[in-house]
Amino acid sequence: MSILHRKRKCKRVRPGQALPLANVNSLRITSVRALRLYRKIATDSAFAARLAALLKDQLSTLEVEKLIQTLYTRRISVTELGGFFVCFTSPRPTNCFGTFPFALRTPAPNAAQLRTIALAMIPLYLRISLDRVYAARLVRAINTNNSADLTKAVREVVTAPQLVRVEVTREQPSPEFEPDIGFSLFFRLNNRLYYSIIA
Repeated sequence: MSILHRKRKCKRVRPGQALPLANVNSLRITSVRALRLYRKIATDSAFAARLAALLKDQLSTLEVEKLIQTLYTRRISVTELGGFFVCFTSPRPTNCFGTFPFALRTPAPNAAQLRTIALAMIPLYLRISLDRVYAARLVRAINTNNSADLTKAVREVVTAPQLVRVEVTREQPSPEFEPDIGFSLFFRLNNRLYYSIIA
């Protein structure tokens, strides 16, 4: 997994303590929230262009946060380093989502790439938010670390040819950060790899 996204310091998991299990409730609520941003990116070219310009700057975390915050009434925090990672305080453990370049040297996604990823992700987040049984399939795959089952379920919904890989995300990069519990989709755009995560 890329090192670019990180949840801000919050509730820790003690060394040796098991990572929390994914649950249907937090996955569905966060999917609904993600839908709002990805629909905005997909349908508002000016918004997508503004977001892409801020991501390219890589020194505009507060500006990225201000731009995205306009879509939400609940307070968010945003991590930005070539991409965006939007976090809510609850519900845990799956309370964040975002899109990043996979490698440090890969440039930030441009507006067209952001819209391509958004258009690919919208059907998935919509299905999760509307279909509890489908969301439960994803949660089982996450909790059993079964990328094959996860990939099968995701590809039933995401048909974009740019999708090259689906991975379970169950990790705690450091004791200083909240665990990432969810999954990532990897897209190849212009021979560069980007990923969209919900965790």
